[in-house]
Amino acid sequence: MASLYERLGGLEAIRAVVDSFVASCAADDRINRKFGSASAAAAGRERAAMCSAAAAARLRAVEEIAPGVWHWTAPHALIHSEVSSYYLARERVLIDPMIPLEGLGWFGEHGEPEHVLLTNRHHDRGAWRLREAFGCIVHCIRNGLHELEGRGPVEPFDFGDELPGEVVACVVDAICPDETALYVPAHRALACADGVVRLPGGDFT
Repeated sequence: MASLYERLGGLEAIRAVVDSFVASCAADDRINRKFGSASAAAAGRERAAMCSAAAAARLRAVEEIAPGVWHWTAPHALIHSEVSSYYLARERVLIDPMIPLEGLGWFGEHGEPEHVLLTNRHHDRGAWRLREAFGCIVHCIRNGLHELEGRGPVEPFDFGDELPGEVVACVVDAICPDETALYVPAHRALACADGVVRLPGGDFT
């Protein structure tokens, strides 16, 4: 299946959209009077930056990063940053899900989810929309349930519990009391909440 980036037409299509946007701005006196003194080189750098930023969206498309493990990123409106989501297709288990850019229809092609696992109380994200669409059961560590009051029904778990998909809830003991690492033995994978973060340069912190 072609990626969303490819289906949109790739970099050339992105450049065409950016060029159209720049031309519209240049024709608008309310905008161009603020940038009238900018050099052609500066304008070129801005155009290149916009193209690069738009092209980065291809990384958000759902991608199978290991057999049966799907990953995508999407912008989180509250923290103004892109966050990661995962789907264990065989297990029908979502972890910290945002709605993918492909929409809910993506799950119609790859199997409808049955469970949503949260790595901490703040990561319910698109859980309620997914619950409404597919009847997913939402699971959260017991000591973080207070954050989710009034949002929807939640199945509590404790550290050490085995969750759907044979996922094991592990204590992190950092950042906040409900910080959880979800160990997935079947895929030799570990999903952490915010205790381990990959920086833009690729390093972990």
